[in-house]
Amino acid sequence: MPWRTIGKANTELNPGDTVYIKAGIYSDTIHPDDNGTSETTRIVYKSYPGENVYLTSQVNLDGKKYITIDGFKMQSGTWGPSLKYDSDHNTIQNCYISNKSGGGGLDIRYNSDYNRILNNTFDRSEEHTSELQSH
Repeated sequence: MPWRTIGKANTELNPGDTVYIKAGIYSDTIHPDDNGTSETTRIVYKSYPGENVYLTSQVNLDGKKYITIDGFKMQSGTWGPSLKYDSDHNTIQNCYISNKSGGGGLDIRYNSDYNRILNNTFDRSEEHTSELQSH
């Protein structure tokens, strides 16, 4: 069954589930209530193939395990994705992460291990508000 918000997906996803997010601009924070349990039972947030999905809030994987974030365009006013406090075995891939206002592009620390950051672009040089408004 389709959900209207990322927030709803956060509460409903279980180990092994994948949610495909359709084109649009989303201000919900990605912060799943549950964890994946292994490489084969990850919780996956993925942009719908061929569509542009823009996130204007944070991806917060603090304390999370076996979560995959795939294919989003992220623009945050502070920090990019956060993987702190024992965040292990997470993957962020195929994303465009833009942050002009002085925060960092990615925050991984405090006993967080075995995380994969694959095929992403980080950009602090320009703001994409006009691009966000045109979609």
